[in-house]
Amino acid sequence: MGNPYYFDYWYLDDVRVDAVELVEEYSDSMCQGPDIEPGETRVFEFDDWTPDALLEEETCSNDYLVKAIIEMEGDKNPGNDVKSGKFSLDFWHDAAVEVASPIGGRQPEDWLGFDDGTAVNALGLTSGGTFQYAIRLTPDELADWGGSSITSVKRHHDWTTPFTMSGTVKIYGQGTSTSPGDLITEQDFDCYEAYLLR
Repeated sequence: MGNPYYFDYWYLDDVRVDAVELVEEYSDSMCQGPDIEPGETRVFEFDDWTPDALLEEETCSNDYLVKAIIEMEGDKNPGNDVKSGKFSLDFWHDAAVEVASPIGGRQPEDWLGFDDGTAVNALGLTSGGTFQYAIRLTPDELADWGGSSITSVKRHHDWTTPFTMSGTVKIYGQGTSTSPGDLITEQDFDCYEAYLLR
């Protein structure tokens, strides 16, 4: 492409010029007036800019061109009205996080409680032993909880004499009106006075 040239022991030949497609990501303008005195400084603060590449889940390096232009009526020194520069930003993405909200509109701290209003004033075994109790929640009762997850189980005992107990909390899938479905999970526990279990 033309003749080679030497510049201070540097050899240049076959220079290639490629056109670069520029995509405008940010543009803003601000007015200040009416006058500015010679030597006076004015500071302009523009809105924050978020690079488009930051929203893409990939690792890349992008070059950016910045140009600031001043337009002033009666400007006697237009030679300093344009300022341009270039900088590069590196983006690293090693993981993508997706957050899904429960579709039922429930908050994470909400409790699904069961209380049919019946109170039993005595329940126990004088010499110790094992007994079982359970609650059954129908699909209709769980309809508003779609998309939620069980994170903890809480139960309450009133007592007059302190005692210790151990047991197993079990959660079953949908069954019938007389028997539970498949066992989903179970968790052993030990507690003193059985006042509050989480």
